[in-house]
Amino acid sequence: MPHRRSLILHARRRLWAAARPVLVVAGVLSPALHAALVGARAQGAAGLDAFNGSVSVTSKGISTIPNLTLGKPAVIFSATAEKKGVSFAPEFRASLEGQPWAFLFRWRYDLARRERFRLNVGVGPSVSFKPVQVAEAPGGREILEARRFLAGEISASRRLAGGLSAGVYHLYSYGFEASTPTHTNYLSAGIGLPGVGLGGGLVVGFRPQLYYLNLDGSDGIYATLHTTLSKGGVPMTLASLVNTPVQSSVAGDLGFLWNVSLVYSFNFVD
Repeated sequence: MPHRRSLILHARRRLWAAARPVLVVAGVLSPALHAALVGARAQGAAGLDAFNGSVSVTSKGISTIPNLTLGKPAVIFSATAEKKGVSFAPEFRASLEGQPWAFLFRWRYDLARRERFRLNVGVGPSVSFKPVQVAEAPGGREILEARRFLAGEISASRRLAGGLSAGVYHLYSYGFEASTPTHTNYLSAGIGLPGVGLGGGLVVGFRPQLYYLNLDGSDGIYATLHTTLSKGGVPMTLASLVNTPVQSSVAGDLGFLWNVSLVYSFNFVD
C-alpha cells in the first residue's frame, strides 16, 4: 500500500512538472497576447483581407524534416496577415521550458485564386535552434546553435466534389551552416477527406499525405496522417500527427513519430 501511494505521488509530481511550464507561459504571455490580438483586430478593421492563426500546445514537437524535430512538448504560434493576394505568415516554435525551437517567416503571393483552386508561391528565411555541447569549456557546457535557412516554395490546392480536397507542395531550402544540409528538397501530395460527424456537433477530420525528402542526396519517402476532432462554433481543436518512413536513407531518421496537440484558432477578418 505505501508503495502504491508513492507511485501515485510520483505520477502527480510528473504531471505537475509537465503542466507547470504551460501555466507559467500562459500566465506570462496572456496579457501580451491579448493586446497583440486586439491590435490585430484593429488592423483587420483597417483593411486586411484576412488575419488568422493559431496557438497550439503539443505533446511532442515534430518536424517532417528529421533533423529539425524537437522531440519533446512544445508550443507553436502561427499567424497569417493577407491583403490583395500578398500574405505574411510568421511561425514561432518553442519548448514548454521556453527554449526556442524554430522561427519561420514566409511571404506568399497568389498566382491564381478561384473558388475551387489556389496556386501560390512563397519565400522567406527561417532559423532553427539546436543544443550543442561546447567541449572547450571547463567540464563542457551547452549552448543553442542558431541554424539559418532561406526557403522558396510553391503550392497548389483544389477542392473536389463530395467534400474532398487535394494539394501538392514543393519546398527548396538552402542551409547556411556546415552543421545542416545545404540543399533540402521536400515534395508532398495530400488529400483531405470529408469530415465524419460523431453527433453533438463533433466532427473528425483526416488528411493523409505522402512526401519525398532529399537532404544533400540522402532521401526517403514518408507517410503522415493528420487527424482533428472539432466542434462547430468552438475555437479549440484536438489534433494528432502520425509520421512514419516508408523507405529512407536519411541520416538521423527518427522512425515512427506521433503527437497529440490542443489548438486554439482565431480569425479577426470575416
